[in-house]
Amino acid sequence: MALSLSSPAAVRFLAAVSRGHRLKALTRMPGINEEVGYRFLRDRYLGLRWSGLGAAHTIEVIGRTSSRLPAWEALVGRDHS
Repeated sequence: MALSLSSPAAVRFLAAVSRGHRLKALTRMPGINEEVGYRFLRDRYLGLRWSGLGAAHTIEVIGRTSSRLPAWEALVGRDHS
């Protein structure tokens, strides 16, 4: 079962990321492995971008940059319904 962005684990994870905690340390949280963490970040990034926030401001809100950002940004122009 996939966790949604509104799940308690996702909320805790994203809050910790925005406070500057390292992704590697956060993947030790119950139910969170590295790929789940990146999925949370990607989904949050895309949600903010699709709501009209600029790329730079979205990165600032999330509190993290990633080598995966170009791939996420490529999804912004796609239909997300």
